[in-house]
Amino acid sequence: MPPRGPAAGVALLLQADMWDTSALAAGGDGLTGYDAIVKRIGTLAGHFGKPVLLLEGDSHVFRVDHPFTRTDPLYGIHPLAPKDLEVPNVTRIVVDGSGQANDYLKLSIDPSAPAVFSWSRVNF
Repeated sequence: MPPRGPAAGVALLLQADMWDTSALAAGGDGLTGYDAIVKRIGTLAGHFGKPVLLLEGDSHVFRVDHPFTRTDPLYGIHPLAPKDLEVPNVTRIVVDGSGQANDYLKLSIDPSAPAVFSWSRVNF
């Protein structure tokens, strides 16, 4: 069935962990290469105003956070990210990976629910 009306939420699936703080350590690649896309995602998600889910891999350690929310420790590590626009409707999930993963992420989508997206980790 085709969607009716505006989207209830948006999910973006990315390989890169654009908030991987290990990249900021001495000898790391840094995160500035992601600044432009982080700014774009933050700006558009702020205007969208509905749930936005970022699913990322790369660092391979399960984590759920809100990097565009001032109370999140990752807020502001991208100098070009919108600091005048807090974007609490963005949730980021980094999925488990590598040879040590023993679970997977089960994602549910319910456009009629206020949060739209829900998830759980399921052990193998």
